[in-house]
Amino acid sequence: MVEADNMSEAELAIKAKPDIIQLDKFSPQQILEALNLAAQQGFRGQLIAAGGIKLSNIQDYAATGVPVLVTSSPYYAKPADIKVTLKPN
Repeated sequence: MVEADNMSEAELAIKAKPDIIQLDKFSPQQILEALNLAAQQGFRGQLIAAGGIKLSNIQDYAATGVPVLVTSSPYYAKPADIKVTLKPN
């Protein structure tokens, strides 16, 4: 797995053919460009998106078709009251 912080690094990573390339802080448009380049190069690994992904923009990132979205937003979200009840079988 390698991380790319810009399109130049993504191009180099695609040529190196790792299993996973993490596109860090790429915009949805940049992700589409990277996905297109990967397809043109016959890249068989996965591109994943990370950085800057939050509830307000996650649909834009999901619409790119990238298979994995990484976000730390849950760590900064308001607490949720989750209740679990355990019962014997």
